[in-house]
Amino acid sequence: RFSFRDYLFATGAVRFDDDSALGEDVGIIVSPSANASWVVSAMPFWNVDAVSNLRLRAAWGLASQAPEQYSADRTFVISRLGTESGVEAGLRPEDPGNPDLGPERSEEIEFGFNAGLLEGRFGMGFTYYRQSVTDAIVNRPVSPSSGFANQQPVNLGELVNDGVEVS
Repeated sequence: RFSFRDYLFATGAVRFDDDSALGEDVGIIVSPSANASWVVSAMPFWNVDAVSNLRLRAAWGLASQAPEQYSADRTFVISRLGTESGVEAGLRPEDPGNPDLGPERSEEIEFGFNAGLLEGRFGMGFTYYRQSVTDAIVNRPVSPSSGFANQQPVNLGELVNDGVEVS
């Protein structure tokens, strides 16, 4: 964290993830982020009586989403099998797994402002944001002839979400 004279503020962070649900080949995932704000109304040159407080702000960050636990592993379940000689234990395919499954990664940027008007009697805010998700994790149906009961998680495509928030 960093601040300068009560009008400039900044924060940076880094997150390290090593999730076993991603299989053995993915390794550590690094997710940095940063944000900053500038209180323009605290500057000596500010002389707008109607706007008592004006803060400009911006943020950026990367994040990752790991799949459910054991998604990389092929699994089987114990089941009872009825035979002519009675009941015997057996194995039934459950999850096909995906050892090539990678993390779902998202990146977001946003910027905007907050303003206090007429000595704090009114307030307003504006934010523009854009988020993109790459390698989205989705469940893909598997062929019934494979014997597996569940779908297979895969990385697929990109999603983009952007918009404006006004208050």
